[in-house]
Amino acid sequence: MRNTILSILLLLSATHANAQRILFVKEGATGDGSSWEKASGDIQAMINKASVGDQIWIAAGSYYPTQQLNEKDPRSKTFVIKEGVHLYGGFAGNENDIDSRTKTDNDGDGNISAWEFQHRTILSGDVDGVKDNWVRKPAKNENLPIWTWQVSGNEANCYRVITSNGPFVQETQLNGLTIEGGNNTNDGKGGGIYITKNLSINNCVIRNNACFESAYNPAFGGGAYNEGKISNSLFCDNLCHSERSISKAMGGSIYNLGLVENSSIQNSNANTQGYPNSTSCGGGIYNDDNGHVSGCSIRNNISSSMAFSQGGGIFNHAKVSRCQIAENFSYASSSAQGGGAYSYGEMEGCTISDNYAKTHSGSNGGVVGGGVYNDGKMEDCNIYNNMADGSSSVIGGGVANEKNGEVNKCRIEGNKVDGHQYAEGGGICNKGKVHGCVIRNNLANAFAKAFGGGIKNLGGDGNPGLIFGCFVSGNKAQANPNSLPKMAYGGGIENYCGTVVNCVIYNNEISAPIAKGGGTYTSGTSTQGANGYMYCSTIVNNANGNSIQENVSSVIGCITESQKATQNFVRPSTFEGNPSNEAQQQELQQTDWRLKAGSEYIDQGPNIGSSSLIPNWVLEGKDIAGNARVNNHSIDCGAYEYYSDISTELPTSKANNPIAIYSNPTKSCIRIVGMWQGCIIRIYQLSSGELVDVLQTTDKNDWIDVSKLPMGFYLLRTESGECAKWEKE
Repeated sequence: MRNTILSILLLLSATHANAQRILFVKEGATGDGSSWEKASGDIQAMINKASVGDQIWIAAGSYYPTQQLNEKDPRSKTFVIKEGVHLYGGFAGNENDIDSRTKTDNDGDGNISAWEFQHRTILSGDVDGVKDNWVRKPAKNENLPIWTWQVSGNEANCYRVITSNGPFVQETQLNGLTIEGGNNTNDGKGGGIYITKNLSINNCVIRNNACFESAYNPAFGGGAYNEGKISNSLFCDNLCHSERSISKAMGGSIYNLGLVENSSIQNSNANTQGYPNSTSCGGGIYNDDNGHVSGCSIRNNISSSMAFSQGGGIFNHAKVSRCQIAENFSYASSSAQGGGAYSYGEMEGCTISDNYAKTHSGSNGGVVGGGVYNDGKMEDCNIYNNMADGSSSVIGGGVANEKNGEVNKCRIEGNKVDGHQYAEGGGICNKGKVHGCVIRNNLANAFAKAFGGGIKNLGGDGNPGLIFGCFVSGNKAQANPNSLPKMAYGGGIENYCGTVVNCVIYNNEISAPIAKGGGTYTSGTSTQGANGYMYCSTIVNNANGNSIQENVSSVIGCITESQKATQNFVRPSTFEGNPSNEAQQQELQQTDWRLKAGSEYIDQGPNIGSSSLIPNWVLEGKDIAGNARVNNHSIDCGAYEYYSDISTELPTSKANNPIAIYSNPTKSCIRIVGMWQGCIIRIYQLSSGELVDVLQTTDKNDWIDVSKLPMGFYLLRTESGECAKWEKE
């Protein structure tokens, strides 16, 4: 019996050893691949020789595909990946283990990324030996860094550098490779690589690949068509292109149906030249159904078209989380949408900044969403310094939120919409639902008509048009005083046929010969049967009038008197209109618009009985701080319901998180971990309940300084944001 068991163990051991075989490749070598000294020079020969579980280690150098799929077409050469065989690059050619590969700062940015190997293993599709030339062609008559890739010398390159005949069942990995020089004019799916299910790309660089439309099919992914997994990789300088009048280019670098995580997608271009119905989608990446893009940097990509452009950085049909989407362009003649992102899916925890949506100079096309065009769900996102710019109708400097869209707990700041005829919604133009957002320091600027410096809210005609529980401050709507009709409505919010509930709207302003509503302008229309409503909001210290209502509209349960601010609010601002200096900016960040004890607005809201002017869903809901709207059988005016006691429960989005009580003294700083970016921190004296300070974090600073507080016990509470836990220094 013992001999039988021993034989089985030996058999298993031998099988395991065979599964871990390593084959070696060096540029120009002629060996059998059994060691570095006897390395092969033929990657495909080693792939064909390998079995499931084997690894192929490839030293630095340039390698070209040799397997020709069509004997009559030399461009059909490609590296054909075998299931379960793993390829590793980045070796000098003398290493004994994978972790010995040396990395260095190749791009000189001061950081060493996962894909920056000192010894580069290049798999190239440039099989004809003619040098490829990639040149950025600047857009005509533009003073902005708008460009498209113009490529020459790649006409005879192979269609695709790497092909995987999947889907695979066994996990298969490519690691440490540079993939370049593919020119897919054949099937239109991935210029560099087709990644099938269970194939993983790790620590790779995919660059200078192109993909073109095929017959009447769109072009999918200049660098890669992905059904598998991409991790810790760089995609740059890729092109997805189409020239037919009715066509699409989808994903300058990646067309994704799988997972892309912790990677960088940059300097890529989705471009269509056909007119009048061609569309470019996702200058960097097109994320289709079931795809997930997580923890990625999507930067300096361009979606450009002679007709329609959607998503300068990313086009999203599925899920995007924790991504940095910055400095992308959506640029088109007929319509430019979503400078950073165009989304029908989910976006969570993303930072979307410094993106631009623009129409061609001299065209009359529309612009929608400088940062994001959203018809899905956005949550916990930071959207700042984006721009929508055009000569006709321009909508949503930060976000254009369509009727199915939801924007929750986002910070929308410093965005601009600039239009010759119309400029609507400097921060956000909303047809859907917006909840719990901070919307500040945005601008709607127009030559003729500017509506909604912070928010343009549009209800009726099937649009929900709901703004709920938001802080709206420091925004401005302005029109050229020398133009006609030279009008600006709603410095904070221009509300047309929509509904605004439980919002604090302060220190906004308008500037135009015809100026209405420095804080809010509310109107409706009898032809659509849609009123404009403002319920239970605080609208104070706005320049050129706090609240204007016209036509079919109602402002109910709101506070609109600035002169009584000091006696009614805990810590109001002390000036009207936009801040003009740093001290006033700081003051706005420390305001507290809760009602003081004894305020004249306590219990002075509308009747809450059956004849109430306020709908039940508002009465049965929460105020802006999350407290019950009805207190003592009545409601207060304004966004906050007054409660005499101070809750000691820290708001948290993480279920069952413990509250930490520290008995030992803290040092000078406390860090908020897992916070919603830009939350407001209120500090209370624990024994008396007195509010002693109000501080604010940002996306760039998650520390608060408590060094100036006297010795004692304090309660820290978040508002306009959430946190997972607190950590002392």
